Amino acid sequence: MGLRYVESVERGIAAVIDNPTTWNFTNPQVRQNLVRIFPYAILYTVDPDIILILAVMHCGRKPGYW
Repeated sequence: MGLRYVESVERGIAAVIDNPTTWNFTNPQVRQNLVRIFPYAILYTVDPDIILILAVMHCGRKPGYW
């Protein structure tokens, strides 16, 4: 199960790197890509020169805890 989780998160991060503007904003600066299979989201920002991953957040916990 742990390996499947890691692979899912890695695929989600790779998708963000390939197409960073595809996913919706959770607030004016932070975007969110939902991880497949597991209830997690990758939260990140996009600047001209960098994609910064802020958190891999569990979607069942309090919003904003990250």
